[in-house]
Amino acid sequence: MEYTPLPWEEDTNNPGYIIAKECDDSPLYVAGVYDRPGKCNIELILRAVNSHNELLEALQRLFAICLKEQLIPDTVSYMQAAEKAIAKATEE
Repeated sequence: MEYTPLPWEEDTNNPGYIIAKECDDSPLYVAGVYDRPGKCNIELILRAVNSHNELLEALQRLFAICLKEQLIPDTVSYMQAAEKAIAKATEE
């Protein structure tokens, strides 16, 4: 799955718009957020998108270690939740 390159940021010249970091000296518009709590939603979107890869990698490593070392049985509900979250984050 391809998506707009990271990181994303709020366009300081056009509040309410999310852009990819400068690409060839021009912003690449990704989204516009127009709802009432727009600033909070933009901050949440940016934190989630910009940390997605690192969070997914960390969860995958912890999950693999727990299974390999049999630290936590894979039937425990939070291991099942982690497995579902990994699947959801990696589905195309």
